[in-house]
Amino acid sequence: MITIVGCGNTNRSDDGVGVVVAQRLRSSFESLGARGVQVVDAGTGGMEVMFKARGSDLLIVVDASNSGSQAGTIFHVPGSELEASPEAAFNLHDFRWQHALFVGRKLFGEAFPDSVEVFLVEAKSLDFGIELTPEVEAAANSVVKRLLERFAAAALPGDESKGVGRIRVHSGNIYLDADLCAGYLPGIQSVAIIEDDSKIYLVPLASGGSGGYLLKVLNARGDRVVHCEEFLERFGIARDAKSSWTVHWDAGRYALVFEPQAY
Repeated sequence: MITIVGCGNTNRSDDGVGVVVAQRLRSSFESLGARGVQVVDAGTGGMEVMFKARGSDLLIVVDASNSGSQAGTIFHVPGSELEASPEAAFNLHDFRWQHALFVGRKLFGEAFPDSVEVFLVEAKSLDFGIELTPEVEAAANSVVKRLLERFAAAALPGDESKGVGRIRVHSGNIYLDADLCAGYLPGIQSVAIIEDDSKIYLVPLASGGSGGYLLKVLNARGDRVVHCEEFLERFGIARDAKSSWTVHWDAGRYALVFEPQAY
């Protein structure tokens, strides 16, 4: 499950940008009939972030920032950099999503998502008002577009018996066609490859700086290739072997999953 939470106060102009993003995403996902993604308008309630994130594989928080940067600047930050322990004496009004990340991990353990990302949009105005400023409105639309491109296709229900496509493996490489990447790995530069229960999971990573295997562009059409010879050999697939695999999307684990099938 992917959980996207928008935070902020919609009565304070740009402070409500996270809520606006969440409302637009929820409307889009619902119109698509998507599943595997829950979108939450948490307002200023950090406690809701903590409980809604429980059991998710990936948590994304969207909120406003007030750092003095140019209005409308979008910061994409790992959640681990923003977790904060609440003060010894606090009330629920002071319990923000930063505290929810810290306390939720302590309270729920493995049930709290390991993967947390935060989108912060630099505010121009935090005065009373219900409209976003033009700079922040444009940034909100950009964040919505980025998250829809990243998750919409992956969240759509499909015919599991037919899978979502096929990939090929030979010479120590996994080959993915352009359509498969555009639908399930849009904008992704690297992936983690995990073996579990005789299946292989290809997990998109947030950026090329997140480690994993590079998802290299193979040609002008946009086909991709992952060189992972050592992993395939550990899985029992020889370098000179040729296979074609049916690929499924596992929304719960947010990964492409496949089992080796011989030609």
